[in-house]
This record gives sequence, structure tokens and C-alpha cells, in this order.
Amino acid sequence: MRTCVVELNDTAITASDGQTVWLESPGYAIVHRDRVLVGEEAARHARLNPRATYDRFWDRLNLDPLARRDAKAQHHADLAYHHLTAVWNAVKSDADEVIFAVPGNFDKQQLGLL
Repeated sequence: MRTCVVELNDTAITASDGQTVWLESPGYAIVHRDRVLVGEEAARHARLNPRATYDRFWDRLNLDPLARRDAKAQHHADLAYHHLTAVWNAVKSDADEVIFAVPGNFDKQQLGLL
């Protein structure tokens, strides 16, 4: 069984086997035209659409409405979902299980949303 360790913070999500980093995905998301771009792609386009760019959604993991929301993303938890989905799709062939390493300041609500 191969374990994937997913470390969460606003800077980036890091996926590894505990020793070797498999993927590092910047903590960026862009909500634009019924699409949600995340990670490296969102970081590359952040300057083109700064009002639709989010880079603190992991720290603000909650159900509060986004300033610019659409059908794909209503709140910070949706952005986190899209980001985790993209990371998991990139590494799922290498892992059988996942361990999350979360910031120490996550409260019960944030852990529940995760």
C-alpha cells in the first residue's frame, strides 16, 4: 500500500510519499466564466484577472459566500474542493490512501469541511 501525504497551506498543496515530493500545486484559484482554474494554471493567470483570483482560500476554508461566485464555486470550500480534486487526479495512480497534514490552526469546522 502506498500512502500519499497531502500537506495543506495557503502557499501550496504538496503531495508526497513522505520523502519524495510528487507534486506541488500553488494555492491559487480563479473563478472565471463557469470554470475554476487552480494551482499552477491559476497562478500563471492571476495577473490577467486579479479580481477573480483567490489565494487565501485554504486559510479561509469556510462556507461564507465568495465575492465573485458562480455555479462552480460558491464559497472557499468549493475552491478547496477543486484544488484537492486536481491534485488527487494528478497523483491517484501512485497512491492507495491519503494522509492530510493540516495547519495547526484549523478548527473543527474547517476539519469537517475538509
